[in-house]
Amino acid sequence: MTKSFLLAGLLQNNYLPAQKKRKDELPPCFSSLSFTTAVAKSLIGSGTHPDRAGLGYDAVEYLGTKFNGVPRVFHIPHPAAYAALCICIHDNWSKLSSICNNPNSMVVPQRHRDGRVIIMDYDASAEKNRRALKSRFGCRFAVEADIAGCFPSIYSHAVPWAIVGPKLAKSKIKPTPWYDDLDRFTRTCKRKETQGVAIGPATSNILVETILHKVDEQLRLEFAFSRYIDDYTAYCATEDEARLFIVKLSDELRKYKLLLNARKTRIFPLPQPVEQAWKTELSLALRCPRSLSSTSVVTILDAALAIHRRNPDGSVLKYAVNTLASKKLNAKVAADLLDYVWDLSLYQPALLPALAGLIKKAHAGKSTILRKRLNSIALDNARFRRSDGMAWCVYYLNLYAHAATTELATEIVVSRDCLSLLLLYKGPNRGNRQLVVDFVATLDHADIHELDQYWLLLYEMFRDGAIINPYGNQDSAFTLMKQAGVQFFVGTKP
Repeated sequence: MTKSFLLAGLLQNNYLPAQKKRKDELPPCFSSLSFTTAVAKSLIGSGTHPDRAGLGYDAVEYLGTKFNGVPRVFHIPHPAAYAALCICIHDNWSKLSSICNNPNSMVVPQRHRDGRVIIMDYDASAEKNRRALKSRFGCRFAVEADIAGCFPSIYSHAVPWAIVGPKLAKSKIKPTPWYDDLDRFTRTCKRKETQGVAIGPATSNILVETILHKVDEQLRLEFAFSRYIDDYTAYCATEDEARLFIVKLSDELRKYKLLLNARKTRIFPLPQPVEQAWKTELSLALRCPRSLSSTSVVTILDAALAIHRRNPDGSVLKYAVNTLASKKLNAKVAADLLDYVWDLSLYQPALLPALAGLIKKAHAGKSTILRKRLNSIALDNARFRRSDGMAWCVYYLNLYAHAATTELATEIVVSRDCLSLLLLYKGPNRGNRQLVVDFVATLDHADIHELDQYWLLLYEMFRDGAIINPYGNQDSAFTLMKQAGVQFFVGTKP
């Protein structure tokens, strides 16, 4: 992978949260495709110091809901801060690219056909199963270990430690070495804080891989193992060897201020099923003809729901719904499947992306039921501050020219969720649009970090001409991006 492809990928395809194979973290109306290398370099060369007078930048937060109901916080860093970090990685890629050759890591930066450099393909189990069967042959025990809060726990100073060692990294060198710049730009994306890296942008995967690459180097001198992001799996001849793996892994992680998650670290005897039990059970339920009836759809989803209740942390329902939605369905069966998924989506916002195809197949886009159910589901998610539940519902409302109710619009404003506010602002109702304009007027324009928490909303409103540059003369990024034709909201098309 060339460094030019890397930079374009980081800016245009792996900036906003989009690391799943289906890219369904955000509705498809959001994109950074127009945030090109030329734009990023213009931000860095604009004369605005990347550190912004030592204050750094804050980021937009977006809460994705896991199947167990626990939110996962994604971050969208301010473009000026993110551009500086991306260009630093690009300029020094020859010193970092060895992470791409880590034989133990299952997800490394690489050239993907769609322009991304990181894809977390949780569904690509065939290669994982092959590797597991080959690696565990002759072994009697396996270890599963997980790093506790890996991305939020990354210590920015530990990145230089991994690159040149703690002693050299802590020494004062003039001029400032590149790895200190990498540390600095990492902190700049998070208000100059040393703890944690943004979840979502691929830059963070590169930083994590830089550290764990060094951990893996030490471990593979003694053990056979693989790592999927921050999850380790090792196969050992004896139980003592398995225990020693945990000790050595913990020792190596502590060198970089990382800890094991005690609740997710376990030793178990072999043989064990290669696939998780819920996947095996669900695959049996999903053995169905290419063309489905309404009865078989209900039967399969009933089975999936029962399996989900026994495995709340697994993606059981999403797997089942996506599989069924991919089948050949007539309009009536699609409508019946859609009805069931409506019900499930009220409790599981992660299912909302699957509605796109079903709404089309059921020809339900203009229906009153769709408008009412989307408003109802969005309202429930707004009250629980679930960004994904709000955003996807309002996206569908906008897509089919339905307005959010006044009650929903008010609750979204109360939630203060950036992306949902932007979708509300872009909707067909002028009254709802004014609610967002009024909300923006309440922001503390003297608090530059509060503005950063809404930079995506503010930029799109500035681009529309609805507001002046909220940063005034403090930051020229908005003006430069507008002049270059950058847009992060690319609209909705049915």
